[in-house]
Amino acid sequence: MKPKMRRVGIIRVKEVSVFKLDPDNGNPQATTVIVYPGYYPAYSYRGLFWWYLNGDLNERYYIDGDHETPHQPMGLGVQFLSPKYSARQLLALEADPAWSAKFELRFDLSEEVA
Repeated sequence: MKPKMRRVGIIRVKEVSVFKLDPDNGNPQATTVIVYPGYYPAYSYRGLFWWYLNGDLNERYYIDGDHETPHQPMGLGVQFLSPKYSARQLLALEADPAWSAKFELRFDLSEEVA
């Protein structure tokens, strides 16, 4: 049986960004990933949306938990999922100028919002 998840478009990352490897991990020292500018596929399933990212593990938290160390790639590439968003949350993100300066969504939500 095929999964009901479907590709709905892309997200453009406009500048180097840092994401948690596990978006559900609330620990401030959680492993993070440096994601580079580019286009990444976006998916939808059961009214939720997310994108599939890749980048390099961030060395920052591996140096004695030093939060002041600048972000530094470890050279180990990983693939991971972004946090999951409802259609309304995505619309709110797109309306946020700070978010829109770093990211651009390219897909049609009208079918999912209706």
